[in-house]
Formats: sequence, C-alpha cells, structure tokens
Amino acid sequence: MIPQYKAVKITAIFHKEFHYKVWHALHDAGVYNLHFEPGRYPVLGIKKGFFGSIINSDPIIDNPMSIFSIITFTDLEETVMQVIRKNADLQIPGHGSVYSESITVYHENSLYFITDTMKSEINKDPFFKGLTGIFCILQRGLGEPISKIILENGIGVPTVTYGTGTGLRDKLGLLKITLPREKDILKIVVNSSDAEHVMNFIIEAGRLESPGRGFIYEYPVKNGFINTRTSMDGVRHAANIDQIIAALDKLNGGVEWRKRSSTIRTGFSTRKFFNGIDLHFYCNEGFALEIVAALRKLGVSGSTMKNLKLLTKTDETEETEDVESDSKVKISPAREGCNMLVPESSLKEILEKMESLGAFGTKIQGMVYTTKIPRAFTYQSKAKLSSILNQNS
Repeated sequence: MIPQYKAVKITAIFHKEFHYKVWHALHDAGVYNLHFEPGRYPVLGIKKGFFGSIINSDPIIDNPMSIFSIITFTDLEETVMQVIRKNADLQIPGHGSVYSESITVYHENSLYFITDTMKSEINKDPFFKGLTGIFCILQRGLGEPISKIILENGIGVPTVTYGTGTGLRDKLGLLKITLPREKDILKIVVNSSDAEHVMNFIIEAGRLESPGRGFIYEYPVKNGFINTRTSMDGVRHAANIDQIIAALDKLNGGVEWRKRSSTIRTGFSTRKFFNGIDLHFYCNEGFALEIVAALRKLGVSGSTMKNLKLLTKTDETEETEDVESDSKVKISPAREGCNMLVPESSLKEILEKMESLGAFGTKIQGMVYTTKIPRAFTYQSKAKLSSILNQNS
C-alpha cells in the first residue's frame, strides 16, 4: 500500500520581472523546492489610429509570466501565499494571481518536494473563496483566439502555456500527422457559480465536441487572489475599472458579487460530463513518456506533458537522500510534468504500477499528487462515453 498525505498545491502566476524577487523571498522564508514554467497572460490591447477605431476587433498583447508550483501543508498555506502576494505586488491589477488547491500526495519520496517549515511572518490579508479553476487542452494556435473571446466577454483573465499531448494521436497510425502533438494549455479561475456556464462557453468557442479539438475540466480552488486586468486600455479616471473591481472584491470579501451566469450563453443542456481523478506526475526530464506509455493498459488513455525547471536551494542540481537506500542522489533541475485524468477505481493499480516501474527511484525521481475532478468533457464516441460514465459511477 503506497502511503498518502494530505497537502496543498499553491500556484503563483506573476509578471516575469518579479521572478527573482519572488523566488529569493520564498527561499529566504524556507521554500527550498518548487517547479517553474514560463507562461503568458493575454490581454486586450488598445485600438490605434483611424482604422483601429472602426474595426470591431481588439488586438491581443501577451504579457510574459512566471508560474511557480509549490507543495506545502495546510498550516503553511497562507504564509506561502502572502509571501508571493507581497513580493509580486499582486494587489496591482495585471501583476498576476495566486491560488491554492487541496491535493493528496503519494509515496515517501514525494515528501522531499514539500515545504514543511517557514520562517516568514507577514500581515495576513484574507484570500477569497468561492473559486473554481478550469483547465483546457487545445490544439496549438487555438489558445489566443479563445483567450480573446474570453477577454472580450469579461469572463476572466486566462493563462496560456504549452505542452505536448498523447492519446488519440498515438492511435491514428499514419493519420496522426493530421493532429499536431503540440498543445496550448489554457487555465482560468472563475466564480464557482459561473464555472459550468464558462465551461460550456469554452466548449462552444473551441468546438470541443468535435474529434481531436481538445479537452476541458474544472477543479476546486481552495483560496485565491485573482488577476482582474483584461485590457491594456489607458486610465481615464482616478482609478481604472480593474482597480475598482479589486476594491469591490475586498469590500465584499469575495467574488460572488461578480456572478454573471445569466449573461453567458449556457450551451446545450444535454451535454454529457464525466468525472475522475487528475493524476499529476513530475519527474526528471526524459522519463514521463515512458511511464505514461506503460500505464495505457490500466485506463490511462492520454496525458499532457510539459517541460519544467526545479528551483532548489542553490538553483542548481540538488542532492537529497533516497528514503529506501539512505544514500545521496542527484535531482536534475530539468524536469517534466504530466497530468492524466484517470478513473478513481483504477488509481490504486496505477500507483502500484508506477512504483514497480521505478517512478519514485533514484533515476527518475518522480513525485505524484492527485486532485478530484468533478466535471470534465471531451469528444467521445457513444460507446466510449458510456464506458467512462460506468467507471466513475
């Protein structure tokens, strides 16, 4: 039986100019291991010139962002988030977001990557509840047009990163050249009351009911402080609309007042969603695809992979102790991450298979955590959808 531990994952998304300031502040406070990946915040630009004023289309401007993923325990959750909020100046709209999720971490070797002590004490401003995250995997190139639709409808501020996909493409033989491996990964955090409506909105905008177009699911967010800046439009008053929204969030103690379900087209009421477990696996570069391929017989039909960098005490290759052999081993800063939506009934067997493959050993240096996914959607044949629903019922 692989041991499990309740923990919290904190995701910080902030402008890249704060990268080293935030990292050094976290390091000084006691956060010695975190995973980093680059991303971008698309926002609506300003229409310029005569033709810009008559064309009914806003340009998109991509702001480069750093994304930090930190695993810790509940008693340190707020302290870590406060360090990030202070040092990235997240109270200023457009600087970024920080939010937390409840997760379950598996295997003793995964504990090396968890922050369990903190030295920093910061004035504690409250974070907001009532939030839900939406994760969408799209064909490369669709991230920007769908982000634009989201921004123009005032739904929220998406984050776009890049990854590669496995699954349907690998089953097509020679036809796989028609379905690119490269993917856009779009994330957005919204009011929980709007989550289903936003999912339907993105499904329609991205035509995800067609084969090979993409995959979408929602995940629970525990606490958060979310970016509100959707446009680069200039300030015409003492405070711009983004600052007003941020102030109203604080006055109302949350984002529930921003509920806009009635103004978002809901899509088809007959759409079939399913649920499952999102299994996240981080490991040294070069091993993720090998592990995922070995899991296909156990119900892992596909995954999305991305390149990561492990930031450690010295921001270089770090030594740690292997729990089983009590010896020093090297962990590479070059890491890979992948997430797989799997049936809850298959989770135990999948984890045991991963252990037998050496996923947690000194060579691969993997860590695993899971989150529960209440609602997911992708194109499925009727027979496949029936199978998925039966597995999760």
